[in-house]
Amino acid sequence: LTFFTLPPNYKKQIYDEIFFIVFHGGGGFTFGDVYNLPNHIRRMYLNQVLEIKKKENEQIQKANSKVRRK
Repeated sequence: LTFFTLPPNYKKQIYDEIFFIVFHGGGGFTFGDVYNLPNHIRRMYLNQVLEIKKKENEQIQKANSKVRRK
């Protein structure tokens, strides 16, 4: 019967995804909103937020490197 069970860390992974989207999502999501999303849509939002954060970090690093050069 272990074929149909989820891995032990599955719940933590889900809650980590929910936290990340709610915390970094710009205030557009509540815990309940994200919790009730289908998995594929939640992952889509997660990937979009990750991409936005990645671009923000690149811009910050670029700005910091310009400041250091002066």
